[in-house]
Amino acid sequence: MVYQALSRANKFVNNEANRNLRSFKASAEKIIPNFDLCEFKSGSYYHEVADENVSSLNWVSPTGFQSNPTVTERVDSSTIVYQHSETERYIGSFPVDAVALKSYVLTGKLVLYVDRTDRSKYVFDLDKSRG
Repeated sequence: MVYQALSRANKFVNNEANRNLRSFKASAEKIIPNFDLCEFKSGSYYHEVADENVSSLNWVSPTGFQSNPTVTERVDSSTIVYQHSETERYIGSFPVDAVALKSYVLTGKLVLYVDRTDRSKYVFDLDKSRG
């Protein structure tokens, strides 16, 4: 019962966020970043996740404590720094490697939406229908 309530709450929050994003994008200036004005930075980090190849039963370690088997997973990430003009620079981070991010820019799939009155409000978005 609690799970269902949380699930409904999450759906509501996600739907509200999607509505806000659609509203923002509808009124914002749409910019396709110029590849030549972009700087790309790449990085990665590691984090532990549950090992899906192991039974969901808790393991008892040799010391007698229960443990959940985990694996360390590498997550690639990249950042774009887009110098739109002398006074406007936009930065966005993505959970993809730099090659993929460059590809999105080259094919016009990465779109920048900037608020028309407050240029500090912006969002990068992938437009999968382009390219």
